[in-house]
Amino acid sequence: MALMLRAGGHNRPLVLVPLFAAWDISPFVLLWIADRMSSRWPAAVRAALYWTMVLVTVGSLAYYLADVFWPRTAQAAFPYVIAPPVSWLFIAVVLGSAALVSRR
Repeated sequence: MALMLRAGGHNRPLVLVPLFAAWDISPFVLLWIADRMSSRWPAAVRAALYWTMVLVTVGSLAYYLADVFWPRTAQAAFPYVIAPPVSWLFIAVVLGSAALVSRR
């Protein structure tokens, strides 16, 4: 959240801050919900979920920190807009693949 606020500078409308915050934490909320539902999942799918949690967290931090060290001059919000859908896609692919493999 601090990195998002830093990237926004002083030009952010107050109503957009909560929307961006909700947007940026949505992959982590999705992973938390999946973790709560995973008690009956096969062990391989749960392991994939836990690794996905680690990779999404580390990947997001690396991506956002890269934006801090090499900021964009135009479209400063782009990393904060694109990271959640990319994370959702990654989560879906990993968990879907693990579910398919564990069925066999």
